[in-house]
Amino acid sequence: MAALAAAATTVLVQHRELARAVTLIEQLKGALNSRISIERATGVLAEYGGIGMGAAFDALRGYARSHRLKLTLVAGQVLARRLDPGQILLPRQRR
Repeated sequence: MAALAAAATTVLVQHRELARAVTLIEQLKGALNSRISIERATGVLAEYGGIGMGAAFDALRGYARSHRLKLTLVAGQVLARRLDPGQILLPRQRR
């Protein structure tokens, strides 16, 4: 009986560890996809404005912050062409 209880405990612990690993994998996939989206949108802004990637990222981040939006949402809007790059870059150029 003790052996059966030990085996059951081992299975439960392994199941919990597997569930945690699956959760971590999903979180990492989400982070990677967000990063890819942000990098692509940064590239669009850099090309549009003829600026470096650092400046393009700063503009993207600044727009997201000033409009209280998530960076990934703004990046997605740029990539889906629902947000014109000029709306992000032109206000920064006037300063």
